[in-house]
Amino acid sequence: MRDRNEAAAHVLTLLRGWAPAYVRRAAPCPLDEDDIEEAIQHLLAQSATGSSRFRQRTEGEAHAWCMRVLLNKSRDLCRLRRSLDRQGETEDADSERGSRQIPVAPDHEDLAVRELIGILEAIEGELMYLHREKDVPTVARSLRCYVESRLGASIDEQVAALGDELGTSSGLVRARNRIYQHRARGRAAGCEALRSLVARGRFTAEDVEPARRFLGCEGATVEADCRSVS
Repeated sequence: MRDRNEAAAHVLTLLRGWAPAYVRRAAPCPLDEDDIEEAIQHLLAQSATGSSRFRQRTEGEAHAWCMRVLLNKSRDLCRLRRSLDRQGETEDADSERGSRQIPVAPDHEDLAVRELIGILEAIEGELMYLHREKDVPTVARSLRCYVESRLGASIDEQVAALGDELGTSSGLVRARNRIYQHRARGRAAGCEALRSLVARGRFTAEDVEPARRFLGCEGATVEADCRSVS
């Protein structure tokens, strides 16, 4: 039981290192700290009860599954908030009713988020074709570190989440430098994998444009690489 509690505490620490920033960015409406905590607890409950939809085998697939669960929960919370707002409007005076604005996200925004997640999953899956087998887990970890930073995770949050792995006992400055190294390596690996996906015909340059901007890849690199193999 003690081992299980320690494992749960470790997982919660890791989640709080990147999940809040991801939920704030992915949610189709503004969410407060209580909403974000509810989304994290929902994810923990889903993973602890052994959801039948969770059949992922690698760490990267598990990370993508967590992102989908958080995205779906944030959308549920936003739908609930809109429903409550509508009930409040019904009860308000007519003069007040027209002035309130309900934060409704268009469906295409949800679709864009799902498509971006799908491309990020494909990018991580492409790493096995570009790196030695023994290096893939480390490169994938660097990629996730960079993606989390793009979603808003700070250096200190990532150091706290990966404290044991980084060896913070040897110095905070050194741990931060390792995070910067992870981010740089993750960006390079992600952009290389994105170019490979286009070159192999998995996606078109237009398909991956949102992911290219998200990762911060060079402007014309993906399209140029695509033309070079055609």
